[in-house]
Amino acid sequence: MKLKNIDKFKKYIKLIIGYPQYHKIFKLLKINQNNRCVLIGTPIHGNLGDSLIAQQCIKYLENNYNYVIEIPEFVYEIFSNKIKINIDDDIYICGGGWMGNIYEDELVIEDIIKNYPDNKKIILPQTISFSPNGKYSSKNNLRSILSNDKKTIICVREENSYNLCLNDLKINPDNCLLLPDMALLALDNIKNGPHDKNRIIFSIRNDIEKCSSDIDLNNIKLYLNNKNYECFDSSTVISKKVIKIKYRNKYIQKKIEEYSNADIVITDRLHSMVFALLAGCKCIAIDNTTHKVSGVYKKWLYTINGLWVLENSSKLSDDILVKCLECQDYPSKIIFKNIFLELDRRINEL
Repeated sequence: MKLKNIDKFKKYIKLIIGYPQYHKIFKLLKINQNNRCVLIGTPIHGNLGDSLIAQQCIKYLENNYNYVIEIPEFVYEIFSNKIKINIDDDIYICGGGWMGNIYEDELVIEDIIKNYPDNKKIILPQTISFSPNGKYSSKNNLRSILSNDKKTIICVREENSYNLCLNDLKINPDNCLLLPDMALLALDNIKNGPHDKNRIIFSIRNDIEKCSSDIDLNNIKLYLNNKNYECFDSSTVISKKVIKIKYRNKYIQKKIEEYSNADIVITDRLHSMVFALLAGCKCIAIDNTTHKVSGVYKKWLYTINGLWVLENSSKLSDDILVKCLECQDYPSKIIFKNIFLELDRRINEL
């Protein structure tokens, strides 16, 4: 991949902080090992939602392969010319919400597809979003790259992306799967309280994917304070710019513990919603601009207790708040791993 020198330098600094032993990847790739895969695109940044996805990707792959080599996103971006993947290695691309033209990470996916035409390539569940303001890639470009490749399976996590794959990108239905977000695999182990009944966490975006209409947080918090509830701001995107990979699980668990001290989480982040469920909290989730919150909910989480998903912030009424506050039904575990058996079958047939 081609990066501007200044971008490469910034990413390299973050890489040596988050994964100083990155050079061992090049040595591992030179060893011939049977039943091996590589996982490309894992994060070292402070978004714990992405870290949770990476954690669950690795757990899934370790159940299917003897050897799993993790290649963080920055390693691939900076050293793609040094990465030599054996033709017998299956290539997985970490799940998330970065396909389309909004994020630069899309270029990693396209580069892998072009550089490894003979390897089996599996893009783990993604949301694909093309924005009028997006500056990376395009539907036409992605469609062209995929049309020349017969060994890529694209997994998406909600109906909008699935329909886009079939109708706009013209992907063969045999090479496209609708599967749960990888983070949902963690919901087989939900924490059971105790919760502080008077504590409410707000986790609201302030980026390109924030709600299309601003949330009137001050009035909502005032309403709750008048009812003797304590409101706290938190986020699954933490202040640390870099998370060392060896501490990934520690940060995930710490955030679950933090959320578990609250009774309710109000958020417009998909993975703040997931962390709330993992913590056993009730949750009000508001859809974001890419509609991945509502998309994942409608397909995979609509049966879960203690969860309300709203179309937009204007739907966050006093009535909804009262229903959530008075509700005594809390989330319980839900198991998704059997759904991935279809992916295993299709990989074997690829």
